Amino acid sequence: MRTYLMIALMLIATVAPASAQITGRANVDRAYAALDQRTRTIVETYLRTDCEIGEVGVSLKALLAVGPAARPYLMAVQQEGPPSPVLDEFGRGLESTWQAREAYLRTPDAQELGKDAFDRMRAITKPSYLAEQQKGIQAKYRERAALALKAMGTTAR
Repeated sequence: MRTYLMIALMLIATVAPASAQITGRANVDRAYAALDQRTRTIVETYLRTDCEIGEVGVSLKALLAVGPAARPYLMAVQQEGPPSPVLDEFGRGLESTWQAREAYLRTPDAQELGKDAFDRMRAITKPSYLAEQQKGIQAKYRERAALALKAMGTTAR
């Protein structure tokens, strides 16, 4: 009996974080799905743009033009981060980026980084790299959504 209890507790501990993440993104996933393709493209272009120097806010201007249609999604992004489809796409890209990084570190060119920098690069583990990149996309999306909402004159809930 005690063994069954332990197995049940381990299963709950394993499944609970995953279900919390799913419910934690429910609103943003729903808002993302509700966007029409044109609006989604405009909003995602804005959210993924790092800098608009020289473009004088081209993606922000396009976003402001579809503002009311994008507002619910941006509010959800600010609260919950990127939606599941974006995180899934990002995760697939991370795997190829990690592989390219590892391949580069095996080349003679990588030695030109200098011994200390090269050693620091080699010391980064795949799990820590992936975790840092995931934190980065979360922060970027939330920040960009907040900036867009501010530009629209909307305050966070």
